[in-house]
Amino acid sequence: LAYFGDPKGTDLLREAFPEIKTPLFADRRGADVITKEVSKANGIQALLDYYQKDWSDIVAFGDSMNDYEMIEKAGNGIAMGNAVDKLKEVADYVTRPIEEEGVSFALRHFGYLPADCRGAQKNIKQGQMCTHQDENAQSDLLFYCSAFISDIVKTEKDI
Repeated sequence: LAYFGDPKGTDLLREAFPEIKTPLFADRRGADVITKEVSKANGIQALLDYYQKDWSDIVAFGDSMNDYEMIEKAGNGIAMGNAVDKLKEVADYVTRPIEEEGVSFALRHFGYLPADCRGAQKNIKQGQMCTHQDENAQSDLLFYCSAFISDIVKTEKDI
């Protein structure tokens, strides 16, 4: 469920329904309306449990407050250049805005993609999971390109 309108409206929603949270979108003109237990971090945790990995294996990208828990917990939490300030504060790195190919820029910056690789963001679709062999650490990294994992896995108990 999504709310569109002034951020003050999200305060009214939370007052009326204390069991929800309303993380604001990057443009602050709307918010997700979800129960307090739901987050992208919960969805990723379910995948980490399944694949027997941990948060240090995660590189996460985000721009909105619905990405906060995921960016905070990730081994490498990356905020997009157009992200809300509060998300940038908890991120390990702030990349270029999404419209300036911020995902591929960050992947090249950290050596996950070759420096001469261009347009990689077009090939990594939002919400797609992929693995990449890190030659230095000799371990698989799970890349989660910010998105709608909470729409796929609502809570750990739903698995």
